[in-house]
Amino acid sequence: MDGIASTSKSTKLWYTACNSTGIYSGVPSGADYTPAPEDLKTTFLRGFQQTDASGAAQFETLYPGHYSGRAQHVHVAVHPEATPRANQTILEATVSHVGQFYFDQALSDRVEKLAPYNANLQPVTTNDKDRLLLVDLETTDPIVEYVLLGNQVEDGVLAWFSFGVNMTATR
Repeated sequence: MDGIASTSKSTKLWYTACNSTGIYSGVPSGADYTPAPEDLKTTFLRGFQQTDASGAAQFETLYPGHYSGRAQHVHVAVHPEATPRANQTILEATVSHVGQFYFDQALSDRVEKLAPYNANLQPVTTNDKDRLLLVDLETTDPIVEYVLLGNQVEDGVLAWFSFGVNMTATR
């Protein structure tokens, strides 16, 4: 899956997603929030990109899995002056934007039928039941646009979204 984001000036776009079984790297929990301190030492499905002069960035990643209580989503944050570390994480406390983007439910339903996603035993939460998505939908459209890269989902998905960032905001 490709994603394209746009900010108003050259900066760093950070993203993270869980894998097909609903597990995040860099956090001390596994599926269904079970203790997994070994996950703290991993950095899969995390990264950052420098935006270009027009504020656009793109990344190639996997379709995110799901976990209890959440529909498929990807986290994004805009860091105005991030410094990369050797393990591809960033060192930066200032954030101009924090958000999430989501996927069309029909597309997620198709992905969920494929291996390894169909081996994820955590309950599926659909978009209409994800409380954070429902809040986001009150003020924005966080669902990506997409096209299939062939006749079926297995051929790949190109997804994109745009969002505005107030680069003077800090968190």
